Amino acid sequence: MFKKNLVLCCLLLLPSFLLAQQTANQELTFGAYAPRTMMHSYNTMREAKAEKRADRECYLENSNSWNYITLNSLTDFTPKLLADNSEGWKTVNGKIMPTAKGDGVMVYRTQITLKKISSFRQVFLYVGNASALSEIYVNEKLAGKSFDSNSPTEYDITSFVKEDLNIITIVCYGSSKKSKIAELYSDTVGVQGDIYAYTKDKVHIFDIENLVTISRDSVQAVVETKVIVNSFMLNKKEFRIDYSLYSPFGERVENGYVDSDIEMKNKLPFSFSMNIKEPLLWSSKNPDIYTLYISIIHRNRVLEVVRRDIAITNIEVSEKQLVVNDEIQKIVAVNYTPKTTLTLKEAIFEMQQIKSIGVNTLICSSPMNENLLIGADRAGLYVVTPININNSSSGADLSVGGSLANSPEWLAVHRQRVENYICRQKSHPSIIAWSLIGGGANGYNIYESYLYAKKLDVNRSIINKFADGEWNNDIIFEIEKNIVGEWKDGDLLTSKGTLSAKAYKLMETQSPIYVRKLEQDGDLFKIINNTEKDFPAGALLYRLSVNDIIIKEGVNAYPISAKSATEMRASTSKVVPMHYQIKYGQELRSNRKFKLDFYVNGQLLMHYIL
Repeated sequence: MFKKNLVLCCLLLLPSFLLAQQTANQELTFGAYAPRTMMHSYNTMREAKAEKRADRECYLENSNSWNYITLNSLTDFTPKLLADNSEGWKTVNGKIMPTAKGDGVMVYRTQITLKKISSFRQVFLYVGNASALSEIYVNEKLAGKSFDSNSPTEYDITSFVKEDLNIITIVCYGSSKKSKIAELYSDTVGVQGDIYAYTKDKVHIFDIENLVTISRDSVQAVVETKVIVNSFMLNKKEFRIDYSLYSPFGERVENGYVDSDIEMKNKLPFSFSMNIKEPLLWSSKNPDIYTLYISIIHRNRVLEVVRRDIAITNIEVSEKQLVVNDEIQKIVAVNYTPKTTLTLKEAIFEMQQIKSIGVNTLICSSPMNENLLIGADRAGLYVVTPININNSSSGADLSVGGSLANSPEWLAVHRQRVENYICRQKSHPSIIAWSLIGGGANGYNIYESYLYAKKLDVNRSIINKFADGEWNNDIIFEIEKNIVGEWKDGDLLTSKGTLSAKAYKLMETQSPIYVRKLEQDGDLFKIINNTEKDFPAGALLYRLSVNDIIIKEGVNAYPISAKSATEMRASTSKVVPMHYQIKYGQELRSNRKFKLDFYVNGQLLMHYIL
């Protein structure tokens, strides 16, 4: 008998709103690539292992090279703004895109130069999180539009670009475009996430699906993988899908390949399965992650490499408790407002900071982006994330047509929003439940949204606070009773972004001895002694290891007085001494996973993935 946990590949989303002028059953987007889990492509396996997302031929990062202009109203927007005219434009300094308030219009523009792309590249534009209504123009032609605002969207702009110079313009409209189906949570106008253009080969990976099956005694796991390849070629070609799976310690567990022809302009699934003996199970206590690398190869040339984090875990949420790998979990939760501009390194560090104060669950006010979810997966945080269905602006009339919740002609739009959220995010093991945030009537469309969500993700519960006792709410344990604070300035954080006194107090309730990293890229740690006794020198041991091979150890050199704290340095260097490379050559050649563990009296205290 086997337990099953669906682990599809990763991706991000944020709260969405529909255009007021939009008609029922209209598509949420025009010219957009189909919803899928977000993934980053790499040129080589080495780049994929290092997660090196640098500027390169097939990933054109333009977040730092945009210009913008703020308009006061819709009437101020004219077609001339789509042309290359520098009058009135300002330059974006840094990665965070500027936004406006109220009923204005934000216009963003950049120039990209493409060379020799017409025969072998597809060109895409990623817009991370745009408000109300957004329109995409390429070389002054409308290339795409989204009514599903504040939701990441990809556009295939290949047919609109040309070799050499191209002008890309994004127009974001304000609160006059307020949606019928979702209340605006703020009057912010603009893009609150990354914007970048990138190119891919004419044959590339469109999506990856993983179904993980764990034996009842947990001594074996099977990962069944389907890779969906999209071809824009004008003729049939032979391709190879090469795959390799690595353990959390960098050991190669299994590898292989699948050969097949890909028809012209077609999507083709490649399937394979991998067996894992005595798998390491993922949980908040032990966030062990396997890594899957998939390459497309044509005539011995690697077209792209994609990496996927895979967790072997079995999560069950009942009405009263959370059970992970047959162990009941004690929930310690915080309310969390996701940030949209963190890099992967910054997101991982923030998730580790939250974990360091004894928290293991995030209750999100809006969906987390991809970097934050990867950080939550690797830190071992449980996440309750929303699907934004909010009909409160249309009232709570339960008669047919009395509100959007009870207007069947709006069902397709509801289903599209549910699909956009779940398909992009459900691969992340950190997500333990979806919540239907919002308000309004709990009518026909909300019932169907609940059922559709359960169909798309059979393994997770749905929280619907507005069900008012009706059946479309799984009513998992009252998680609000386990919330210990807010991850924001004035509560668990100070205005400088450091931990507050309340956060330190929370540490005291979680562990008598605590270790917290003070620097994102440094070796400085804070050791907190919450006990009534002095903590002796040498009682705290740290170990730096690579692929589970210990390369550095150390202890606290001085005692720590009762109810006090001190700082110490523990090496986080990723440089492996030569004598270790010689001794463990084979174990260190394929991939390197670094971790830093702290022990007290032989018991694991803190675990950092470096």
